Amino acid sequence: MPTLKLVIVCLAVLVAVLNGTASAENKKVISGTNEYGGKTVEVTFESGDKLYGEAIKELIFYDRKGKVKQEYFCTPAYAKEKGISKKTAFFEGMGKMTKAELLFTDQFADEKGVKRSVTDFDGKETETKEELFYTDKFAYEKGWRRDISYFGGKGKIIKREFFYTEQFADEKGYNRLMADLDENGKATRQELFYTDTFGAEKGVRTSVTSFYPNGEHSEKDEYFFTDRFADEKGVKKKTIYHDRDGTVTREEIFYTDRFSNEKGVERSVSLYDGSGKMMEEQLFYTGRSAGKNGYFKAITYFDGNEEMKEEELFYTEQFADEHGVNRAITHLAGDGEIARAEYFHTDKFAGDTGYDKSIVSFDDDGQLIKNEYFKDGRPVEIK
Repeated sequence: MPTLKLVIVCLAVLVAVLNGTASAENKKVISGTNEYGGKTVEVTFESGDKLYGEAIKELIFYDRKGKVKQEYFCTPAYAKEKGISKKTAFFEGMGKMTKAELLFTDQFADEKGVKRSVTDFDGKETETKEELFYTDKFAYEKGWRRDISYFGGKGKIIKREFFYTEQFADEKGYNRLMADLDENGKATRQELFYTDTFGAEKGVRTSVTSFYPNGEHSEKDEYFFTDRFADEKGVKKKTIYHDRDGTVTREEIFYTDRFSNEKGVERSVSLYDGSGKMMEEQLFYTGRSAGKNGYFKAITYFDGNEEMKEEELFYTEQFADEHGVNRAITHLAGDGEIARAEYFHTDKFAGDTGYDKSIVSFDDDGQLIKNEYFKDGRPVEIK
């Protein structure tokens, strides 16, 4: 991986940048007022100087507070050996380095594929980010023209970001990728940013994949849809969950405000068995819909043929207080008609009536067969 090698090179370069000094007679002011509002000093090197043989000259830029930038122009011999033609260090007002830039020779760039690197540092001059810019040849072969590595507290790469070529983006549909990495450098989370063309065709603008620890399959995939798709379909986000074998176990859909206002549903969850058949569908209703209909959540259960077999309703507190029921389960017969309904009553209702659960059974014609009452799981007689 070119990033790790360049980190080592860059750190070595920075040591030279900070420690290399020149005698006073080799310095001269070439500008009294530069773009930073201060002077610019040119330094040349002679035998005995630390940077003699490495740099042809050095330019030091000052603002009104102090040094803000140093540029080193490498000698041909050094450039040929190290592959670096120019080094630049940036500083903040207190003299601490905030950024370093390396420009590589054409020969190095042809061999390694990298033509420039930019490294950022924090207040303790610890490396936080490294950005690599690649040659056209490398970009054509690999598909990305630039990448950024982010570093954690121990100097390990914790995140990488890739910026792809137009050709790659046209073929794959995405032009940027961000990946969070574990301590072993393996991706734990990956985010893709899709092109406008892909978004117009597929309706997806970004997706996020989360991986199982030390696993090959994703734990979940999140899809964020374009405004146009969301307006047409009523869906703004979808999340798909997988088991460790890659089988879909759960699908969650988040609806747009417009859809929610019209249909009364703000979110739905579908659960699947190991063969991919739907076992359960959960609907979560808006506050407005719940206030109107009395229930805030509904679950539909399916049999092995994905035919509806039960429906469960969860009632609002207001409905429960008024009607004494906080949950109900409807059981369906093979023809879809109601065969039995179970009602789970509130504590207050149970205290007043003597039962906390009731069951109503119907025949094939939908006629009432019997009512059954229970308290703490035991049948009770109601007069």
